[in-house]
Amino acid sequence: MSDSIYFSDEHDAYRTYVRNFLGEKISPYLSQWECDKKVGSYAWGLLGDAGFLNLNKHKDFFYDVIFLEELGRLGYGGFRVAIAVHTYMANSYIAYYGSDYLKQRYLAPATEGRLISALAITEPQAGSDLNQLQTTATLLEDSYTVNGTKRYIANGSIADFLVVAIKTKNHPRKKNAVGATGVSLFVIDSNAPGIEINPIDMLGWHSAATCEINFDNVQISKQNIIGDLNQGFIYLMKNLQLERLVAGIMVLGEISYSLDQTIGYLKSRIVHGKPLSKLQIIRHRIANLTAEYEAIKQFAYNSAWLYSHGKFAVKECTIVKLKATELSQRIAKEALQMHGAAGYEGGSEIARIYRDTPAAVVAAGTNDALLEIIAQAELG
Repeated sequence: MSDSIYFSDEHDAYRTYVRNFLGEKISPYLSQWECDKKVGSYAWGLLGDAGFLNLNKHKDFFYDVIFLEELGRLGYGGFRVAIAVHTYMANSYIAYYGSDYLKQRYLAPATEGRLISALAITEPQAGSDLNQLQTTATLLEDSYTVNGTKRYIANGSIADFLVVAIKTKNHPRKKNAVGATGVSLFVIDSNAPGIEINPIDMLGWHSAATCEINFDNVQISKQNIIGDLNQGFIYLMKNLQLERLVAGIMVLGEISYSLDQTIGYLKSRIVHGKPLSKLQIIRHRIANLTAEYEAIKQFAYNSAWLYSHGKFAVKECTIVKLKATELSQRIAKEALQMHGAAGYEGGSEIARIYRDTPAAVVAAGTNDALLEIIAQAELG
């Protein structure tokens, strides 16, 4: 019997299925994809066939929570981000706000793994502040002409299409106005004339296929607008709570994996005739980290419950992402130290996680920006 108020016996059986599936079908290839700097095409079709790329497959969001945690437990930040960006970020805007045309042309094959998507928001001078977007779309007769640059785009090097945030209306910002104005979301084929894609060599998340994308007079049809013109900021704000919740839950899966790897090592490493796990200072460090992990995990589950029941949970989802990523960095550092020289080996799992964790603090809104969001919720 399940001992959680959030998970039933059916959920537990699903977790076992997902863990076995990822362990047998995905894990053997993860190291190669890190070297290749992209997730192989094999994975997309396999995950699509299994239904893991379909955001709306389950009416119960806690099946997604399980999948996201298990993605994190693989211990490869680049892979989990590539899958999450495709399923829960880029595709979600089409699923929730897109026309029937966009859903048939892009979303349907994307959920099957036949097309790969990327979400292009960040620019060289714009990230959390969407008012600073410089990429523009100008209407000329029946199509838009797009010019600008997007940077740090996960999946960008392998994506078949992009969901892009673009300035479509320039006008003075009203006094005391909230949010960015004149932003629209478009779907753009990545092979459209005028698009140049340049891979970026990142410190971590190697298999995320991160790149810079330049748009030089790229022509796109009106029917590729997601939802209504100039409503992109509203759509982004509604979906960012999902993005941050997803990011935090995946990191919690990684934390669980890091703790398991470290505890296993501490039990097997003999120093002065006894395992490191018998030393009180080590035991208390693990106890403190475990206590923080369990507290954040339960808060994340509650936030997922709020989100799944249609509650406005921006603050809660933001806290999940903030605290989970902060803890992941601390645990990665502790885990590396507890492994000693073995953890510092360039090819070790702990070293890879240590290298990957800083990216999660920056993605889906930097943690400094998230603090301001929480402050606004509390202080106005």
